[in-house]
Amino acid sequence: MTASKLQCIEDLEKRLLIAKEVSDRIGEGTAYRNLGNAYYSLGKFQEAKEYYNKCPSIAKEVGDRAGEGTAYGNLGNAYYSLGKFQEAIEYHNKCLSIAKEVGDRAGEGTAYGNLGNAYCSLGKFQEAKEYYNKCLSIAKEVGDRAREGTAYGSLGNAYCSLGKFQEAIEYHNNCLSIVKEVGDRATEGTAYGNLGNAYCSLRKLEEAIEYYNSQRSGQ
Repeated sequence: MTASKLQCIEDLEKRLLIAKEVSDRIGEGTAYRNLGNAYYSLGKFQEAKEYYNKCPSIAKEVGDRAGEGTAYGNLGNAYYSLGKFQEAIEYHNKCLSIAKEVGDRAGEGTAYGNLGNAYCSLGKFQEAKEYYNKCLSIAKEVGDRAREGTAYGSLGNAYCSLGKFQEAIEYHNNCLSIVKEVGDRATEGTAYGNLGNAYCSLRKLEEAIEYYNSQRSGQ
């Protein structure tokens, strides 16, 4: 852990102590969430989960339904990163339910995408595809081009896993077009790699090599 990240965590822990001292429950919940985010960004998912676990009860206590939904989504992400996909699905479904209740369409779309990821990791690609399609629809509705691009890429992966390689190529090309537009170089590289995989599965090796080379040149 770098000195700056360690300092950030120490600062967050101080804020948590102060919030507890003055009985600031909202501040306490925020500190727990921020500590969870910090540990998650460091790849320490177990520690992140422990901090995230404290958030839903506080959000319920202070009547913050949107915050409660966010807390469930964060827990879902932590469980997903720990490889506990069924638990991730349970929390993302709770997040989804609250997002619908409070009218958070962007949050609803995020939950659909996360559910798609979890089902994909369980090998349930048809279910994953259905969730990714809902995520894509909402991304278009709210004008989130970055998420739209990610959703196309996720759909491409789902179709590839279902053995529908031509459809996968179409979605990955849509993803590639959007991520170029929004300047997401990391996802652009991933899209090239995914296109290479799809063409490789179709035994179109020249095209596959071309996309793999594009991926490498962008790194």
